[in-house]
Amino acid sequence: MPAIFKKSARKAIDSLRLAKGIYNVCAAGFYLHFGKAQRALSVIQSAHNTLATTNGWKISSARCYYNMAKAYHLLGHYDKAIEFFESAREIFYEKSKHTKVALCQANIASAHVQIGQYKEALALYLSAGTIFKGKGDKE
Repeated sequence: MPAIFKKSARKAIDSLRLAKGIYNVCAAGFYLHFGKAQRALSVIQSAHNTLATTNGWKISSARCYYNMAKAYHLLGHYDKAIEFFESAREIFYEKSKHTKVALCQANIASAHVQIGQYKEALALYLSAGTIFKGKGDKE
């Protein structure tokens, strides 16, 4: 009997941790919307630690990377923003979320503009534009 209880308790705890991770992804979006980048980073990192290790939650993990990148961009840490936008873009590409790939590319381009890398920015903006124009998929 104790083994069954232990297994049920573990499932309940895992479900609660997952729910908290999902909540934190949403909360980070609100914090970012209101310009609270530092607070967004703290909750999104917690969410990412949970979602990155949970099977079937790769898209949510990409959303975590995306939100972390947006927070770093707001804080002026453009190299870090580029790193996290690229991580998100990789997952979105793998999952065929083309619109999200284009959004990542446009945001990476914006970060490149901020650090004076205009040639890289232009190539990324053009690539994002091509994806948006050719977007025939229903995402």
